[in-house]
Amino acid sequence: YYYRDLMTSECTSCTDEHRFITPVIFIIVLILMLAIASAVAFYGPLSQYYGRRKDRITQMRDQGTMLLVTGQIIVNLQDANRQSGGKGFPEPYDSAVSAVEMVALDIF
Repeated sequence: YYYRDLMTSECTSCTDEHRFITPVIFIIVLILMLAIASAVAFYGPLSQYYGRRKDRITQMRDQGTMLLVTGQIIVNLQDANRQSGGKGFPEPYDSAVSAVEMVALDIF
C-alpha cells in the first residue's frame, strides 16, 4: 500500500517505520502537559505562582489557541488547493507553510 506525500508529491509506502512518529510525538506532548498540570495543581510554589498570574496565563492560552487554529486553517487551505490540482502557495510562503504543516494535526 502507498499514499501520496503532499510535501514531496511522491508515493510513500504505508509500511514505512516512520509512520508511527506523529502518534509518538503526540503522546509525549500529552504526557508532558499532564505532568505540568499536575505540578501546578499539587506543588505549592507553582500553585501560588499560577494564582498570582492567572489572568495573564489565561490570556496567553487564549492567544495560543487562536494562533493554532489560524495555523490549521492556513495549512489546510494549502492542502485543499494542492488536492484540487493547484500548485500551492507562491514562494517563500509555500515553504513557510510546509514547514509548519504539523500544526494541521491531521492524523488520518
